[in-house]
Amino acid sequence: PMFRVDDDGDATTHGTDDDSAAGAARELLRARGQSEVNAWLERTSRVARERTSELSLTRKGLSSFTDSCLSGFHGVTSLKLGRNRLTRLPDLGQLTPLLERLELSCNLLESLPDGIGALMFLEHLDVSGNALRALPSLSGCKALARLDCASNKLRSLPVSLSACLELRELCCNNNRDLEWLPTDLGLFQPKLTGVWCNGCSLLELPSSLEAAVGLADLDVGGNRLRSLPNALAGGQQPNLRTIRCRDNQITKLPGGLASAVSLRCLDASCNSLEEVDVLAMCGTLTEIRLGDNDIAALPRNVAGGPA
Repeated sequence: PMFRVDDDGDATTHGTDDDSAAGAARELLRARGQSEVNAWLERTSRVARERTSELSLTRKGLSSFTDSCLSGFHGVTSLKLGRNRLTRLPDLGQLTPLLERLELSCNLLESLPDGIGALMFLEHLDVSGNALRALPSLSGCKALARLDCASNKLRSLPVSLSACLELRELCCNNNRDLEWLPTDLGLFQPKLTGVWCNGCSLLELPSSLEAAVGLADLDVGGNRLRSLPNALAGGQQPNLRTIRCRDNQITKLPGGLASAVSLRCLDASCNSLEEVDVLAMCGTLTEIRLGDNDIAALPRNVAGGPA
């Protein structure tokens, strides 16, 4: 039998009833502050630790979370430590090898333990709102579906991210020093549907994004881009509905737009475009934003008139 503490405050017991496990879950809900959480950990029995599937420690006022805090919690699949004051973490790869969900947002972390990259069942990783300058290799995270590393101080993302074949969503907004994305991002990731890199310093997008066949939403606004991959939004990307690339230095739209089959929204405002003739061939657009460019004239059908 396993127990977990849901976000809505309900203690759920799986399998046969176990008073010690359910009691521990209720006590954790009431714990506030580092000292009360530490006292809870000391009181929690070996049996209750073994039967725990979720540890929800969000907003507990924690400034320390050491190896001993996870001793005996080998079966935990969800660990929530967001909105605390943590500056370091224990080796989660060794202590909680079955993790599927790890939430570390809004702490004071400047680095992550390398062991995170060995969590082979990890599907959801949220490290947003910290002070991270780099992420560890994610080569062992074969099940990773969502990575949220927004609002950090990242300069790059690990090359190994391209080998996470189950990746569906990547959010790295507001990393002001981030200049590059992994070279093969999207090339071998057919499930990748969303890439959000708004407010970074990207100089170029990897051409591999042209091959992200499942891509539906791309936001690269507020960067330093001069161009987009030329085949982006072409017929090989039948699900791509939104491209947001405003506030860059783009001088030409990608040729792939001429063969777009699902694109509905294009925001290319605040760039350096002089012509957008390729849009005359893109009949699927319902929302176009091109303000603050150097465009002399729009194709008639784009401007609202007949082709």
